[in-house]
Amino acid sequence: MAVSPYGIRCSGLILALAQSNSQNVSHMSRTLNPPPSGQDSPPQVATHATESTTLALNKPVLLGTFGSPEKPGALIRMPSGRVEKVSKGESTRVGKIVGISEGEVIVARHGHTSRLTMPN
Repeated sequence: MAVSPYGIRCSGLILALAQSNSQNVSHMSRTLNPPPSGQDSPPQVATHATESTTLALNKPVLLGTFGSPEKPGALIRMPSGRVEKVSKGESTRVGKIVGISEGEVIVARHGHTSRLTMPN
């Protein structure tokens, strides 16, 4: 799990997911800190700086958690592609946020709870 310059714990997919509006299962990757124009990265650097995964974009995806233990927050990519900042107790399109801890969010809907975790 990476930490953004703003202190948000997030996967390397956060930018790609936030910009995506695809409703399909998609393969995404992005490169962190590309080399200056005209220079190639050493192979081991390129390997460690690139993250890829496959996930269903028609379901809610936890992009990151942030804040203090007393006032945690999270970024969730909704099935519509919209990214929402949520906090404990808030009602969203996917249900009521009943808990947030590092790397996970607990959502209640229609008497059932589900756990959103960070993509690997």
